Amino acid sequence: MQNIPHTTFAGLDPRDGPEGAPIIPDCAARFGCRPTFEYDGGDHAIFVGEVIDFVHGERAPLLFHGGKYGRVAARPPAIRPDEIDRDGEFGRYFIGHMLSRAYDAAFAELRREYRRRGLRSSEYTVLVSLGLGDGCTRRDLLVRAANGGVDLPLEAIEQLVARGLIVAADEMLHLSLTGRQLLMELMAVAQAIQLHFEDSLTLAEMTQLHDLLRRLSEVAPRDR
Repeated sequence: MQNIPHTTFAGLDPRDGPEGAPIIPDCAARFGCRPTFEYDGGDHAIFVGEVIDFVHGERAPLLFHGGKYGRVAARPPAIRPDEIDRDGEFGRYFIGHMLSRAYDAAFAELRREYRRRGLRSSEYTVLVSLGLGDGCTRRDLLVRAANGGVDLPLEAIEQLVARGLIVAADEMLHLSLTGRQLLMELMAVAQAIQLHFEDSLTLAEMTQLHDLLRRLSEVAPRDR
């Protein structure tokens, strides 16, 4: 331990293990080894050891493969075609259904909040789309919504104008002060939901989730 640079284990409080090698507290596993052979590797030495003690905990291991860190992921169960109708496995494991259930769960609290304020989903989408900039035309607003996968009815825009949440000036649409305040309240709810997920999932899981959702959007079947 005396020859290890102090920055190597900064903030981890390593200690001498039973075999004399440094060990990090609460690690996923410890392999206690006894050296048996040493080979000359040219510019380094190669040690071969015998495992004489092994201790593991419940923590998920961190893997390093292909130049990147990763985590162990459980392989989804294989489903035979003859099991789909019999056990309802299709509904349970079809990726489209799983994404729909996850979306409903993630969006439930925010949906309750905008409905409590008298908004429909299309009207909520209008407020969010207008909040992305300093205003836009009706055509641009429809394009923004379409880019997010939403087919926005013009009726939603007119309803918000009638409620005073949107101001129409010539060809441009803007959020009114009331509309902007309402959007800020809803975004605070959305931020709280986001923080809940970030607290519930590890950074690696959140990063992997973002990557997988982006990949699903890229590889999803398109209209032929």
